[in-house]
Order: sequence, then C-alpha cells, then structure tokens
Amino acid sequence: MADDIVGVKRFRNDMTCMNKYKYTMGETHHHRGEVKVGESGLHLSLSLVDIIELCRDDIYCRVVGSGKTHRSGPFIAAEYLHVVEPLNGWFDCTTALMHFKDGKLHDADGQCAFQYDNGDVLSFKNGNFIKTYLGSWKRRQ
Repeated sequence: MADDIVGVKRFRNDMTCMNKYKYTMGETHHHRGEVKVGESGLHLSLSLVDIIELCRDDIYCRVVGSGKTHRSGPFIAAEYLHVVEPLNGWFDCTTALMHFKDGKLHDADGQCAFQYDNGDVLSFKNGNFIKTYLGSWKRRQ
C-alpha cells in the first residue's frame, strides 16, 4: 500500500476524463485491477505544467491518489483517486503564473490567465486567447 500522493488532474467541463470516466467532486473513486500510467488506473499529475492545455472549459482540480500506484515521470496511475477541490488563485508554474477560478483557467471578469516571467500576459477576450506584451512588468502574486 503506497502513501497518499497529492497532485492535480484536468477534467472536461462535465467532470469526465479522457476515457470518459465521470468523477464527482469530493468523492473517492476506485479502480479494480492493474494500475499503469497511460493504460489503466486513475491518473493524476505531480506537475500542473505537464497537464495544462489552453482550453477554456477544462476544470483543474487538486486530487489525492492512493492504494496501488505506478509512476512514469510526473504522471501517476492510482487504485484510488479522491477529487479534493477545484484550483483557485494564482499558481507558480516554473515559467509562468497561472490563474484559476473554480478550477477554470481564467477569471469571469477577464483577469489574465497566465503571466510569464518576462511580464507578458495571456488572457481571454470573447473566448479567444489574447497575448499582451508587457516586457519587464512585475509578476502578480
């Protein structure tokens, strides 16, 4: 039995993942059988950068994997996966800050979604990403 592994998971807007399995916020889900990254089990990532996609409707959540696990790089397949909560606020992801509100990669009021180390901002306008070059502005915290 492995220790709990805290990570992140990206879901479609309906809380399904790539294999169409439907998750529920606040619940623990169980996979019976072998767990292997990319093949079977309930997947999570240790790195937000490795799962981020510029898709407006995806939901990103903090999750905890447990039971039997298999790791490949930053990815984990687990026997159990508890969906803790949607991401909220600013997250520092190596080369950029990312802003989430209710698990979504943006604010309803148009606050920027990304702010890169060089100060450039990537935000949404009318459903499209807009890049603003700000040069050496300070990163938001």
